[in-house]
Amino acid sequence: PEILTFEEIKRLLDSTTNMKHKIFIELLYGCGLRKEEARNLKVRDFNFEEKLIKINLGKNDKDRFVRIPEKTQSKLKEFILKNKLKNYIFLIFATYLLENRADLRIIQKLLGHSSIKTTQIYTQISQA
Repeated sequence: PEILTFEEIKRLLDSTTNMKHKIFIELLYGCGLRKEEARNLKVRDFNFEEKLIKINLGKNDKDRFVRIPEKTQSKLKEFILKNKLKNYIFLIFATYLLENRADLRIIQKLLGHSSIKTTQIYTQISQA
């Protein structure tokens, strides 16, 4: 696998202006999450007091806990409160695509859902 240097990660984060994207990248890098694990995070998976995230059904379908870096934790709390998130942290990704008339099957592939029924949950939230 190709590994980014610390300087490359810093440049990537410095050039990212969208807070949701910045938090996503910080979770990938700072917590060692896989993109599917980060995409499936829910508010209830975060224990801010213990500074832990519970990763449900990660690699090899195993649950695990990872530490949240202090800097990421404060941004994440603010993001959750500001957007009044109750369930998925990165739900806005799929609803945006739906509202811009993307095909549900394409969204299913992007999100890695094996069942279209899982993807259809986003249609209940979308304004489209």
